[in-house]
Amino acid sequence: MHVAVSTGYQNYKPLAYDGFLYTERLLEVELVGFFKFETTLEPERIEKLLRINATAILFPYLRSIVSSITANSGFQTLVLPIVNIHKMLEQQETEEENERE
Repeated sequence: MHVAVSTGYQNYKPLAYDGFLYTERLLEVELVGFFKFETTLEPERIEKLLRINATAILFPYLRSIVSSITANSGFQTLVLPIVNIHKMLEQQETEEENERE
């Protein structure tokens, strides 16, 4: 697994909510996983399996990385919600197919 993290304050704007002053911050995380498997499936099927399953496998690591970085930043910890990756990507694929028709 490869992880690259960058942060920035480019073009940040002070925001006031409930008497507190916040600033926008940018956190970009690139998470790359390397998967190896043997199969006789068609390339299209392999691509779909990797797109859905690899994302589902890596997402908990992303959640952990984002929580750790934001917790150690001195600001409020950001905890990404638990997401049903399979359902979300299947819905996205269905919507894209409907748009093409």
